[in-house]
Amino acid sequence: MVKDKEVKGAKSDVEVLEEVKEKVSTLLGYLEVDAQAKIQMEVADDGRKVVRVDVSGDDDLGRLIGRMGSSLRSLQTVLSLLVNKGREEPLYIALDVNGYRAKREEALKQMALRAADIAKKRARVYELPPMNPAERRVVHMALADDEEVTTESAGEGMSRRVMIKPKNAPEGAETVSGGGNAMAGDKEFDENEILDDMEMSEAKAEPEDISA
Repeated sequence: MVKDKEVKGAKSDVEVLEEVKEKVSTLLGYLEVDAQAKIQMEVADDGRKVVRVDVSGDDDLGRLIGRMGSSLRSLQTVLSLLVNKGREEPLYIALDVNGYRAKREEALKQMALRAADIAKKRARVYELPPMNPAERRVVHMALADDEEVTTESAGEGMSRRVMIKPKNAPEGAETVSGGGNAMAGDKEFDENEILDDMEMSEAKAEPEDISA
């Protein structure tokens, strides 16, 4: 009998999406942002229900994203707390603004591939800038099929980063940190420039569907 009551009282996916839409509208209104939100529910590989919220608009939405996506991550946390308040089974909220996450992921992949090429060519360990766990995973996955390098995370907390180690590097090979001129005297690659170019255009980008 208890089980039947729980089923009858459970909200449908449509009702859940309407509830999320209301919370998103409230949040955007509080921030005084003129934007639209596309909201859809997906089922992840592990069976979790994921509600994707894609915000788009002609207004300057860069402030919703912040430097390197910091504001976007904070807003996602706030929205998740609002949506999951009082829920027995929490929903995972994936918030995006003007397709930022997909664009940043692509920028990270390109950065990883170019850094790996330089590391192999110079036979040196390449140390990328600090990244959050999701971004480090993108780098690891981008180089997973490259049999000439290995990747590992190093450092603690906000300083944790990915190390790209070419298999042709001699033992005790010099570790080169990313940033500015990636390699001494090497001007063909600057990973900060790649990410900065993407940051500058993120708010002006056309909205796009995020599938990963």
